[in-house]
Amino acid sequence: MKRYVSIAVKILAGIAIPASLAITYGDQLFNVPSAIVVFVPAIVAAVCLRLGTGQHWARTFLVLGVPLGLLSTSTSMVQIVAVGMLNDIPAIDKITLTGLSMAVALTALLYGGLVSAIGFAAVDKQEVAPRRGGSALWWLTPPVIAFLLMAWEVTSYDGRLDVFLDVSVLLVTLASIATFMSFRRETSPIKRWTEAALFSSIICVGIGVLQWFNTTNYQSGEIDTGAITFGLLGVTYGCVLYIGGYFYSFRNGQSDSIDAPRMNWHFLEVNAFLYFLTVAPTSLPESLSKIETSKQVATQQKELSERITALEAEIKRLSRE
Repeated sequence: MKRYVSIAVKILAGIAIPASLAITYGDQLFNVPSAIVVFVPAIVAAVCLRLGTGQHWARTFLVLGVPLGLLSTSTSMVQIVAVGMLNDIPAIDKITLTGLSMAVALTALLYGGLVSAIGFAAVDKQEVAPRRGGSALWWLTPPVIAFLLMAWEVTSYDGRLDVFLDVSVLLVTLASIATFMSFRRETSPIKRWTEAALFSSIICVGIGVLQWFNTTNYQSGEIDTGAITFGLLGVTYGCVLYIGGYFYSFRNGQSDSIDAPRMNWHFLEVNAFLYFLTVAPTSLPESLSKIETSKQVATQQKELSERITALEAEIKRLSRE
């Protein structure tokens, strides 16, 4: 009886946060594609790893929730930046569409955070370690389904898959991983691989941000969308490599060597930094430019007002004559 009560309590605890958000915000935080690309792969992975390796479902949720949310958000943002800027529509419409698209993209990140939070709360510290090896079906099926759903999400919004293939980003990513993997030989290869995926994301974000600030024209307002896309693709590749490495770790029984909470936190830090820079409402140079422009407009208005006053006085004088 106690066991069933415990299960019921965990179920109620698991749905408490989503239920409170639904009550507070209604359907504003509900998006079907985002829910599909996050919850479906997480549930499939939990079932497959439970049947194939004996891993507790909560551990799977804890590890995969945040990366799945980040991957979905990154792919959506690549579409917004790389494809949305090319559409021949008025600027004001682009701003509106970008805002709506960002709301949908960040919803996936919220869902991923909820999945990981539920896993963290329900994980059993005394759980039996996953079995080693087993059929490849169990650890190959979840990532394949996850990546196929990501592709479906992109194409369902008239997106383009070709923007995700960038040779320069791929070369930087592979070079970063090769460099990282050549050190720390005392640690397990799979741990080095997942950490190398994070390292490559950081490198790509750094390069993208540097290029972004070097090429943006603050006077005209033109931004280098290629630099933003470079950083976004870097974190996308990093998430893909991390997720793939995690599932492959079950083949050699090295899944326990991955510190998932720490990795998830660092991935969040990297992505949050890039997301903020991408969608921040304004920047310091832009603010200074607007202040200077406002001062110039105010000066011109004052001069124009003085000229009008002088002209009116001159007209009155001429009319008296």
